[in-house]
Amino acid sequence: MDQDEILTRRDFGKLITVFMAKIQSKDTKRSYVNSFESFRDFMYSKKLIRGDDNYREALWYLVRSKNTDAQHLAELFQLHEKNAGILASTVNRKIGHLAKIVSYFHGKDIIYWQLTLDRIPTDEDREPQLVGPPIEVVKEALNHTLVMSRSDFHCARNYLIMRLIFECSLRATSLAAIDMEDLELADNYLKYIKKGRKDKTGRADLLPNAMEAMQTYLKEREKFLSRPGMKYRKKKSGPLFLNRAAKRMTRESIINLVLDIGASAGIPGEWSLNRLRHSSVRAALDVAAVRQISLVDVKNWSGKKSMKSLLAYADESRPNIQQITKDLSDML
Repeated sequence: MDQDEILTRRDFGKLITVFMAKIQSKDTKRSYVNSFESFRDFMYSKKLIRGDDNYREALWYLVRSKNTDAQHLAELFQLHEKNAGILASTVNRKIGHLAKIVSYFHGKDIIYWQLTLDRIPTDEDREPQLVGPPIEVVKEALNHTLVMSRSDFHCARNYLIMRLIFECSLRATSLAAIDMEDLELADNYLKYIKKGRKDKTGRADLLPNAMEAMQTYLKEREKFLSRPGMKYRKKKSGPLFLNRAAKRMTRESIINLVLDIGASAGIPGEWSLNRLRHSSVRAALDVAAVRQISLVDVKNWSGKKSMKSLLAYADESRPNIQQITKDLSDML
């Protein structure tokens, strides 16, 4: 049966509304919307939709396409995002969201094909190289955040984000989800979402350096929201980290921010938020060895799910291995 005969634009809109309503997590729903809006921007760049069309128009075009045409369109979108320098994992997630929509309509017997694109290999797919930049380079990038923008608000925000990544080993997803209500400044900590969780069970301690950075940012944040025309003027609620439009920074925007900091500071070699966390975890293991801190505590601090994933950061030391062998030998 011709798709035009069984799917009207109005019915399509209702089904999209139902699909989005089934997504319970606000962060997941926001991620889907970001993916669909990226696809809309791509479709507009190809002059397949108008500039004032929303993402539903782009999805309508995709679903009503023939199998081979839709497949080709998705491949072009994948290539476009990859060439734009977007992280492979982010591109894969966007394609996955498009495939979910297609699968949804397939399950309704409205279309009889599905998207089948190969994933772009990510760092997780390859042999892990869990080496981050040296601490001196991290310091250089951190200090650069204070001068890379003429806006005191952006400088304070970027500095705090960098500190929380390194000091507390926070991921981009966790940072993006922090709300003002999650700050327990009287007790010097903040709550955050751990990897793979929906509730904010994580606790990141704010020691003097991070607390000072937090207080500076909160003052600049209040000034920023006090400007004329700001939607959330002087509110002490909502997302902690705001973009230029006073809206929540997304996971992708935080990842890209760290990349921009490295590029602006002229840092050579591999630099990314994940690489920064690699440096943080390796430094934590060194601290644990010197201060005789349990590796279990390091695992809990880093948010790693297993000791195996934590020990992937550890360097093998022949003298230490020989010392263990000697001490065990002397016991007999």
